[in-house]
Amino acid sequence: MNYDYSDAIANALATQGGHLFIGRGSFSLHYENGWLSGYGCEMVKAAAIVGP
Repeated sequence: MNYDYSDAIANALATQGGHLFIGRGSFSLHYENGWLSGYGCEMVKAAAIVGP
């Protein structure tokens, strides 16, 4: 299953202090009052590079 991370990335960019952390095999995307985490590092990294 592929998730479209573009909305979550746009929220992180629009939020003061929002950020993306990519670690060893997992990621964590922090925005507004929430966060999103998972194991699709390469997919979320590619979506972050392309941008919203």
